[in-house]
Amino acid sequence: MVGQKVPHAYNVSVEIRRMLTPVRLILYVLFCAYPFVYLAFAHSAYSLSDWIDVFTFMLDVIPMVGFAIAAVAVYDVAFSETLNHRFLIYERIRMPLGKLLRIKLTANVVLSFAALAVPVLLCFIAAYIIIPHYGWIEFFPNTFGPVDEAARTQEQAGRHTMNQLLVYGEWVYGVACAGWVGLNAALYATFGFLLLLVIQRSFIALSIPFLLYMVGSFLMPDRRFYFFDSVFPFNAVQQPMWVMFVPFGFILLCCAALTLYIYSFKEKVNRLL
Repeated sequence: MVGQKVPHAYNVSVEIRRMLTPVRLILYVLFCAYPFVYLAFAHSAYSLSDWIDVFTFMLDVIPMVGFAIAAVAVYDVAFSETLNHRFLIYERIRMPLGKLLRIKLTANVVLSFAALAVPVLLCFIAAYIIIPHYGWIEFFPNTFGPVDEAARTQEQAGRHTMNQLLVYGEWVYGVACAGWVGLNAALYATFGFLLLLVIQRSFIALSIPFLLYMVGSFLMPDRRFYFFDSVFPFNAVQQPMWVMFVPFGFILLCCAALTLYIYSFKEKVNRLL
């Protein structure tokens, strides 16, 4: 209705639907399928002891290394093209710049969270339910002789970071792992989004999250605080759960600093857009 204020949620949903093109959806399906294809071809070369090994195996190497690229590719790449082609100028005619950026940032957060959380949840469901039920993979427990269920549960709970959550149930663990990866994806995507607003060269802006994620990890003096081990703590040797929040907090601090800079120098940023 003319003159009626359009709800923020509606604008965000429109922006999300705009991003869900057939090509992007096909690429996303292929992205989700990779861990299953990797497992099918590579699992026979490894001795997997149980469903937890299957779950972490599916998310090892490529998903871990490519996480930051995937996080910024969900929305930030399209947003950078919008900035490069000055399409944002035409969108600003319909609504104030601040509102427009909030809509795009919210859509970015929602899409990046869902895009990275869903594959992890699918891997958990496959590893915990489907594969053991159908016996598609033969397990080789890391034990000599019979071991009671209590001892096996204790060993699983002490294997990796976040496995501490297994005492609350397998589904709590699986949903928490998916949610944590999705939350980190939303944070890295937000980081890239904010960098695009202050750095005119899109390639540099979008490279910083990946360089920090990979190169920055190896510059850390303490192995516990590697960025990729923070995002995928269930693939690392078990540490107290607070450890994985340290790199997360650093990225969050960077986002807060960029937000403060954009707010403080909004006239300068406005000229760039």
